[in-house]
Order: sequence, then structure tokens, then C-alpha cells
Amino acid sequence: MNDSPPTIEPDDRAAFFDGALAAAATQAAAAPVSPLASIGIQQFLATRFGEPDWIVDGLLERGDKGNLIAPSKTYKTWFALGLALHVAAGRTYLGHYRATTPRRVLYCNLEVKAEWMQRRLLLTEQFYHRIFTREDCAETFRIANLRGHGGDLRKAIDARDKAAFLRTFALPWEPDLVVVDPRYKLLKEGEDENSMKDLKGLLDAIDSLAGFGWAVLTVSHDGKSDIAFRSIQNRGAGSYAAAADDDARIALARHETDEAGIVVDGISRNASTGPSFCVKWTDLGDEGLGFIVADELEAKKKSEEQPPARRGRKPEISGELVRSSALEYLAKAELDGCLTGALERRLAEEMKTTDRNVRAYLSVLVDDGKIVRRGKTNAARYFLPEFCPQNKGENNEN
Repeated sequence: MNDSPPTIEPDDRAAFFDGALAAAATQAAAAPVSPLASIGIQQFLATRFGEPDWIVDGLLERGDKGNLIAPSKTYKTWFALGLALHVAAGRTYLGHYRATTPRRVLYCNLEVKAEWMQRRLLLTEQFYHRIFTREDCAETFRIANLRGHGGDLRKAIDARDKAAFLRTFALPWEPDLVVVDPRYKLLKEGEDENSMKDLKGLLDAIDSLAGFGWAVLTVSHDGKSDIAFRSIQNRGAGSYAAAADDDARIALARHETDEAGIVVDGISRNASTGPSFCVKWTDLGDEGLGFIVADELEAKKKSEEQPPARRGRKPEISGELVRSSALEYLAKAELDGCLTGALERRLAEEMKTTDRNVRAYLSVLVDDGKIVRRGKTNAARYFLPEFCPQNKGENNEN
């Protein structure tokens, strides 16, 4: 018995390999495709994805994950409600967020009691009645009042079963946009919003919602740093992983001088959202509550001054003043930079506060790339980025 492999003549090799490839292709076509399967460049570039389906023009498209971020008491739920209703009615919100056609919206209210959410909806509808009426969104807007049921919503999302999700929330249609207000209510017991490890489950859940083919907008609160000079990419409580995960962001901040003024910033991973603009929170009494565009206001944010001082005292310093003074000293120092302790003490003496308070503001400047910290712990220095040496072999303690 001869167990040696068959001999293939040179002229038959091409036919042999063509046949083997065809058989492999047939077998691959019959097998289920793994979600982790790779794809060749020719096939990928030949794939037709179609044009972006914008739910909100230039901000959120189908399958995107967005985040509305604001400090406490800046009417973020009112802002989110107004945006959601305008999207459901196919109207432009505050002259900047345009929905060209009515879209189906599911608003998941996880925080406000149902009776108070009803009052808010009525007041919002009354305020914007010249733009749309409830009839305009009667078939496109649904609300799920889920106070105390954030865990149930998380379970329904984690199941990754779109049909079951639609049944659970009695939806007669697939939504184009899902609003989750607020986002932290989706955290499971024991999960910490400030832990990257714990936050992964929450971000995966939002991925799952977006993976159903819906745009998702979550509502979040700000962190404890001074947002007056923090970039929109670095806004929001919790791990920085959350910021990197967003496809789009809207950020609200109190106006520097106008008590009713709100500064609105927007950013999108895949489009240009335009410059910051201002709105005013307006109470029309029986005619409702809402926002009006305030083009007369310059987009200057109020310093929140949130980093805590020693013994619980709040710092009486301006984040903008720390920034301008630090940049001035570092510009004069040029390539020499400033020892971290020396700069912190100097700024603290100027502003009659503690080194710790100043250090909290400087850490924000480091996070935002405005200044750089280089060197070993006992000899670290601050530099302006353009004057910072490479410091090879030294620790980078950002």
C-alpha cells in the first residue's frame, strides 16, 4: 500500500489550487460568519454603506453614541426634553440642531417622578407651541418613566435582544433615537463611574443600544473640576474612557455674567458642529418654560470653582486666573520651566489660597495639554509645550 501523497504535474497545479480555493469559499459561505471575522481591503472598499442617516444634522447619526453634559442646576433635563421633542416633530432646536424629518424617539426617564415629568412635558410643549404641537409628535414620541428601574433597563440592554427590548417597553416601532436620562442610573450595584474597569460594562451597554441601529443620547453630570476653561472633550464625570467613547457631545455651562444664560458647546467625531452659542432659560408663566437663543451674549463660561480646599473650604480663586498666571510665568521661564512646588506656592500666595487648590487647577491644564509636567517626583517641572524638553530616561508624571 502506497501512503505517499499524489503527484501533481506542473500543468495541473493551477487547476488544483483553483479547486481548493473554490471548495474553501463554499465551506466558508456555509459557515456562520463570526462577528470578529476580518475582511480584505478590496471587499471592504467595495462595500456600500450608503450616506449617513443624520438624526440631528451634523451631530448624531443612526448608530451614534452621544452625551449631553452639564453641571447641576443648568436645566439639562429640560434641554434634553426640548431636543427630543424637536427631533420627534422634525424641527430645528434653538437654531442649531436641525432634524429635517420627524423621527421616532424613546425617552427613558430614570430620575424624575412620573407626575413631575408630565408637568415638565406640558410646560415644554406650551413654551414651543409656535414651533410644534403635541399632534406633531403624537406618533413619534414615547416616554418610559423608569425611576427606580435603572437596573431593569440595563438588564434589557445587556440581553442584546432587539425584539425582546421592543416588547419589554411596549414600542410599536423601532426608535431612531433613544435618550437615557441620566446615564449613571445604568450603573450596576457596586460599579463606580470613576473606575475604567467598572465603566466598561456601562459603555458596552450603550454600544449594544447603538448596535440595534439607533442613535443614543445619554445625559450626564459634570465632574468636579472648573469647567470654565476645560475643553468639551474633557468634560463630564467619571473615567476619561467615557469621553473617548462618545461619537458626539453637547456641553452646557453657566454664563459668566448673565444668571439666565447658558453656553452651549457641541462636538462630533464625524462632522463640524459650529462654534459655541448662548441661550437663556426663560419662564413665561402659564405659557411654559424653555430656552431662547441669546445671540447678544458672548460665549463666556462662569468659573464653577469646584476643586475642594483643605478642611472643606471652597477655593476663592478663578480657574481662568490660574491659567493666565501660570502661562505667563512659564512663558518667561522658557526652556528652564518652573519647579512644580515653586510655581504652585507662587500662585497660591498671589491668590491667597492653598498649594493644593492651585495644584488641582494646574492638573486640569496638564490634562488639557496646555502645560506639561516633566521630571522625577523630587525635581518635576512645569513647561509650556513648546519649551518642553524630551527628558529621555525621566519619568513623565502627568
